Amino acid sequence: MDLDEALACQLQDEEAAAAATSQGPSCKERLQEQANAAIRYEDELLQSLALSVIPLDLLEQEAAETAASSSALGEEPPLSPADALALLLLEWFKRFFTWVDNAPCQACGSSSTQAFGHSSPTVDEAAGEASRVEVYRCTQCSAFTRFPRYNDPARLLETRQGRCGEFANCFVLCLRAAGLEARHVSDWADHVWAEYWSAAQQRWVHLDPCEGAFDKPLLYEAGWGKRPAYALAAAATGVADVTRRYTTAYAEALSRRALCPEAELAGACVQVNARLRAALPAERRAALEERDRWEEAELDSRQRRGAHGAELTGLPGRQTGSAEWVQQRGEGGAGGAGARARAPPTRYRAAKDGALAVRGDGCARLCGGYARASGENAPGETAARAFDGSLATKWLDFGAAGGGTAWLEYILPPGREPAAVLRYVLTSANDAPERDPRDWKLEGLPANDRADDSGAGSWLELDRRENVAFRARGQAQTFRVACPAACRAYRLAVSCVREPWTANSVQLAGLDLLLGSPAEQAEAAAVCASAAPLPPRASTLPQEMARLGGRRMGAASPLGSRFARLDLAAPAPAPASAHATALAGLSPNQAAALALQRASGRA
Repeated sequence: MDLDEALACQLQDEEAAAAATSQGPSCKERLQEQANAAIRYEDELLQSLALSVIPLDLLEQEAAETAASSSALGEEPPLSPADALALLLLEWFKRFFTWVDNAPCQACGSSSTQAFGHSSPTVDEAAGEASRVEVYRCTQCSAFTRFPRYNDPARLLETRQGRCGEFANCFVLCLRAAGLEARHVSDWADHVWAEYWSAAQQRWVHLDPCEGAFDKPLLYEAGWGKRPAYALAAAATGVADVTRRYTTAYAEALSRRALCPEAELAGACVQVNARLRAALPAERRAALEERDRWEEAELDSRQRRGAHGAELTGLPGRQTGSAEWVQQRGEGGAGGAGARARAPPTRYRAAKDGALAVRGDGCARLCGGYARASGENAPGETAARAFDGSLATKWLDFGAAGGGTAWLEYILPPGREPAAVLRYVLTSANDAPERDPRDWKLEGLPANDRADDSGAGSWLELDRRENVAFRARGQAQTFRVACPAACRAYRLAVSCVREPWTANSVQLAGLDLLLGSPAEQAEAAAVCASAAPLPPRASTLPQEMARLGGRRMGAASPLGSRFARLDLAAPAPAPASAHATALAGLSPNQAAALALQRASGRA
């Protein structure tokens, strides 16, 4: 732990101690307040208002498609339609709601404002349950702007802005309106989020709407560097102390819990639950009590077994809020085991790239598939964004920080014939050149093999590049595939970024897998139909790669203005033993594709 981390921990402990000694509501009163707020989410009028802004039909349709593809592609555990809907709602809400640091000037629209103080709420602001009003002064026109901190979720559906309190308050309402069982979670210090009940997984799942985090309960401890003490969840049907879900060191957390004796807190949960459930049918009460027992056992088990490596992922520091504000709160990142560990890969998502099937030069582009990655910055910078043909979007993975490895995968749906990619295009992202890929390899998965989450398996190395530099933002570079083969999945494995000593992630605006022109495809099909397999002569493959890769050719500008006209660079040579293994495993179609390359001299 460095000096900054130690200071942040000290400040957090001092704040917790100050809160414990201050005269505030009792634990039971706090729980009752949370429960009363949660009861409002059951109001039919409020839910109708939420449904008026949620594109629920579209989200449910996409959720059904996502769940179907999850099962067909063999994900474990497969994503249920309800789980997929929760994930899609989280992503939609992140776009629907806006984070506010300093309120922009209402007079001139400038974002350059400074905090001036606080004010009492007006009658209208009080009607929206504004507990306090922040006042900002514009540095451009000197006008004052009021920023009421509304607590009424109906008003928040109108304003669509705020910080974590407003985010969680409005988001839980949206979850309930969509028919998902949800509850509001508070750490009783300075952050709030949500959980929803997954019937498929039989557990409560963490959701943070302002961070866009799905099922990452250790985000605050392993990512932000927080030291949680209390985390209490509330729904209309019950409350629960869920602190053990959000820490790997519950014994240490107990030493910071000074608001009330543990027995008093446990008793308060029992009393509040009894009141909330008194009017429910006996069968429903029994089901909730059984769920409580299961959750208690789950939380105990989490503490006994400790965190799995998959849970201590490459979690980032806080993403919302200005850098100065995050630093002041000590939430910029722990830098510990959580930051160093590798995450499990993301779920497969439809790339939605069908409209980009053919480029302007008639060259076919592999499309209609699904994308996933070693990691992503959801919801806006996901694996699927690398295939949408837009310079305004990108894929970003924090797991590649500090010299780590990241990968981006594209897989064809079940039933599609494998395809041989002859060229591929990488497009640099809109900012932060230090995050550009520098060294990578392109791999392919043969027809009957399954993509392995660990990165192992029967991936064939098709191409390797080293010391590639992007000279501008949004620049596209096209590369020949040194050893093309018909594959059902492709993976770009990035082993080094441009500046690994400063980059906190790897990012890419686009990855386009090109099948060639109609003439090339027709010739390839003819060769595949008639050619016999090539003998697996390992000694010739590096020479073949050098011959094919050493040629240079111009790349036409695909997808409108997204791609520049560039020269193709030669691939870096790969170890002969690795290519010998790859060639020996080629199918007749794969060998025929390579034969076509040898015969035509084309990439």
